[in-house]
Amino acid sequence: ENVINDLKDKFNINTDNISGYHIINIDPSQLIKVMQFLKDNTFNYLRFFNAIDFPDKGIVELVYFLYSSKFNIDFIIKTNLKINNIEET
Repeated sequence: ENVINDLKDKFNINTDNISGYHIINIDPSQLIKVMQFLKDNTFNYLRFFNAIDFPDKGIVELVYFLYSSKFNIDFIIKTNLKINNIEET
């Protein structure tokens, strides 16, 4: 689990472990750097990606389910994007 500690130290984030999944909530500005770090550390499989629209809150939550076959670790990465000036059609 060194990769988890490295992730926490490098990006100053906390992880939760629920049912074997390491879950982190990150700021959107960190998304590319965190994902690149995980890719570089053998998180080589994107199990699932989802975007959940919360129009009443003005956000879309992005959820990535990643897996490392080397470490046998699952990660769920979550971030919220603010939606501005959405027009209904």
